[in-house]
Amino acid sequence: MITILTKDEAIAQLKVQGWEVRDCDTEVPFFDVPVPCGTPKALDDIPARAMMVPHEFDSVLGSLFTRVSGDSMEDAGIHDGDIVRVVTGQKICDGDILLVKVDGETTAKAFCIDSDGQPWLLPKNDAYTGFPLTEDQDVRVMGVVKDVLNHVQSVSYRECLGLIEEAKKRRHMPMEFTPQQTSRVIASMASKIEVARYWFGVYRIFADQGAVGDEDFDTFCQMVAGVVPQHEHLPTSIEMSRLNIDCFKKPFSEWSVEKAPVKGKRYVCYYTVALQTEKMLNDICKKALKRRDF
Repeated sequence: MITILTKDEAIAQLKVQGWEVRDCDTEVPFFDVPVPCGTPKALDDIPARAMMVPHEFDSVLGSLFTRVSGDSMEDAGIHDGDIVRVVTGQKICDGDILLVKVDGETTAKAFCIDSDGQPWLLPKNDAYTGFPLTEDQDVRVMGVVKDVLNHVQSVSYRECLGLIEEAKKRRHMPMEFTPQQTSRVIASMASKIEVARYWFGVYRIFADQGAVGDEDFDTFCQMVAGVVPQHEHLPTSIEMSRLNIDCFKKPFSEWSVEKAPVKGKRYVCYYTVALQTEKMLNDICKKALKRRDF
């Protein structure tokens, strides 16, 4: 069930999980016209409209917001479509990213004065070249860029379907288990094995999940002996291969008492061992998927 939270409920949930939450409670001017990070472009007296932001953004020196376009500042973390907060009336220092009007055209660039005393406006993208500011230019600094609000776009339905298919594939990819993980499962199951042949239930799940190759009994037996060398009932390759018939030769999901090579209580023992092993490996898979997806 999907529940849509109210604003207060959402804030409470985020704070519980350690997120820093700020309420957009302050009105500031927003110039919704793309300011190029590439080639300068005139703003042409575009009127500002109101934008709500956290009160922390409303600096004593004054703030305004505008949208940028282009990719010349992407290495500084400013991307096409982002909204930037610009603080006005502030002293300029080398390295500051300025919103500046040059000969009537506005751009966002890094500012620096070189060793010869020449001021420059510089992009943060190797595909672009910086340019000097000369005395014959009309240069007006509108402010220093202080924060970036990334522009978030919705994902198209077609893209969503593609992402769903990719996620399904990933979730069904064979899991790569670490030696520590398989060893932990073997050690846990060892206390439940009272007959060497019952290790076949562990092997079957390992083979199904890709933790060991199908019919690679030698490797499986070596894994068990390496983890619990003193176990009273260690498996052997010959015994494992003898059990690899009828439905036992197939994935655990296809096992049935009618088609199994053993019957009655013996089948129940093999089935129980396999079921417990499957649960342990599935728990490992779920934890790994959760880490990978989030």
